[in-house]
Amino acid sequence: TGGEEFARYRSLPAYSDDQLRSGLVNYRRALDSGAWEMEWDGERLEFSSERGRWLVRAGTAFWKRL
Repeated sequence: TGGEEFARYRSLPAYSDDQLRSGLVNYRRALDSGAWEMEWDGERLEFSSERGRWLVRAGTAFWKRL
């Protein structure tokens, strides 16, 4: 229950170089999208990107570019 099918991927040495490179490309793409830009407003973190916004529908959050 809760991730047994992914148990073989709990440690970086278990990944191939191609898998790690692909993951790094996806990670950089996510950061470059602007979806994770945040600012501290003095009390809490707020998403701050002017390139899009997060929407929540039926319990699912997704990034929508403006």
